[in-house]
Amino acid sequence: MRRKEFEDQLRANYHKSMALAERLRASVANAPFSAPDLNLEISITTSIGLAVSKGASDSPAAALRRSDGALYVATNAARNMVIGGEQAMPRAIAHNT
Repeated sequence: MRRKEFEDQLRANYHKSMALAERLRASVANAPFSAPDLNLEISITTSIGLAVSKGASDSPAAALRRSDGALYVATNAARNMVIGGEQAMPRAIAHNT
């Protein structure tokens, strides 16, 4: 596999991961918990920070730091969002509820 093909595959995995995280976020937001004893329905949301490996020279600790940073941004920006970093440029999908 050539470098360009490898980079394209990494980008595709990043976008697939972002789409999966968004589906997870939406599933949580669209499935309120019932508290029948209280006659109450409780809606919850989630924020997700995402990072994918940058390749063989990337360490799990570095990827975890990037995902932690993305989660911090998502939680403080609006909540109920997915944010991931690709080449240090975060991409956010925000949903105000």
